[in-house]
Amino acid sequence: LREGHFFYGHGSVSADGRLLYSTETRLADGSGVIAVRDTRTLEYLGEFPSHGDHPHECRLIEGGRVMVVTNGGGTEESGHRPSLAYVEVRSRRLLLRLELPGSQFNAGHVAVAGRSAVVVSAPRRGLPADRLGAVSVHGPSGGLHTLHEPAAVISRMQGESLSVTIHAGSGVFGVTHPNGNMVSF
Repeated sequence: LREGHFFYGHGSVSADGRLLYSTETRLADGSGVIAVRDTRTLEYLGEFPSHGDHPHECRLIEGGRVMVVTNGGGTEESGHRPSLAYVEVRSRRLLLRLELPGSQFNAGHVAVAGRSAVVVSAPRRGLPADRLGAVSVHGPSGGLHTLHEPAAVISRMQGESLSVTIHAGSGVFGVTHPNGNMVSF
């Protein structure tokens, strides 16, 4: 790892298996980058912006041409808002950036199926860890919408909403909520 950077632990490998992309945060200002390394030697080859602060996860879609990045965001008082960014890998150009509604949640893990993405969240940086997590959906109709119903389920999303998966055929997604002792669908 490079000095002055924090590696969050998530990455993706290019379709040809040659490049490793990983999420990193510049410690000086919280800005996010996608580091690019050789998969055989782990030699650093460069980086491009994650288009947000404190990136968490990155996934390649569309045959590796587009990267989906969750940016956790700064605190409520400083830094960029949590977001979901779609980045063209070759040009490193931002295609779409969707901010999470509200100011309570970060953007953590993501699952993508077709033109839909589901982002799971923990309480935002600086907030107590026992606050509610969240589930937000980006669908073909656009926007990023945080689920608020049914209230009996949402109220049990304490702490972080952790893992997420989508069944591509049906569009049903599942999310784990460890502190709430629950899996939601």
